[in-house]
Amino acid sequence: MLSGLNISGRVDPPPANYKQLVADHMLVKDEQAMISAPQPGMPWSITEAKGWYVCVIRGGTSVSAVYIAGGRVMGAINAPEHVCGPGTVYDAFSRGY
Repeated sequence: MLSGLNISGRVDPPPANYKQLVADHMLVKDEQAMISAPQPGMPWSITEAKGWYVCVIRGGTSVSAVYIAGGRVMGAINAPEHVCGPGTVYDAFSRGY
């Protein structure tokens, strides 16, 4: 899903508030998770700008990944183990509201 053809030639910049976007999409109030820095990903359509994927660890072991484009979370990435490998660096983040 993250590799393939992109004819648009555009790349959305990673949103500065990506951690909050992910937390708002995935976490409940006061839940803490480990969230990676955005990594470049291929768009879900060949005519869209390239976006970003972010890896998330919830509950200490549950790994997920989401795709961000156009300043919002577009959805989950199936098989996150293909993009969230052992070298992924995470930072703690909590949804405070």
